[in-house]
Amino acid sequence: MGNVESSNVVNPKVERPPVSKGRIIGEVLAAMAAMGVVGGLGGVIFIKAYYNAFHDKDCMAGLAGLSVWIRLVCPFLIPLAAATTVYLIGRIGEQTGSFWATLGLSIVGPILGMIAGKIALSFDTWAHLECALLVPSLGAVIGFNLTRRYKETFAPKAAAQKDFFQLVKEFESKASENQSARSEQAGRQ
Repeated sequence: MGNVESSNVVNPKVERPPVSKGRIIGEVLAAMAAMGVVGGLGGVIFIKAYYNAFHDKDCMAGLAGLSVWIRLVCPFLIPLAAATTVYLIGRIGEQTGSFWATLGLSIVGPILGMIAGKIALSFDTWAHLECALLVPSLGAVIGFNLTRRYKETFAPKAAAQKDFFQLVKEFESKASENQSARSEQAGRQ
């Protein structure tokens, strides 16, 4: 029965759930989709509102709105969208992580992306902007998975499994004791 215990019981000393490639890919893709929705749809709404508020009936107000959106609003909303999406997907099932670590690395992501884009892509404005917008999803995934752990609500489940198998062992030992006592009693008669 000792083999059954070691193969079926979740080791309570293991603090991290195993990494799933599918889950990581899902987190990255979902974060990128959320960033696209926030960046694209939010940008259209913001630029339209900006144009309506500050327009001179020319195209420059729209371009100014685009500039404000890209430089001032996106660096805050895009990492927030990526971190929130990764955190919510990562919490599915029996694991969780730190939202603050997820958000922190998704914020560091655009900074590193801008630096990498400037260095690697010869100061091309759109190329380093693309790097800055793609890196938050990777930063968020790394931040979440560095702090990934089992949820507290699932810890008693592992303990209950351990207790169950311990009870089975105790039952078997008591049954064998009772059987040996009966055989001794039968030997006396």
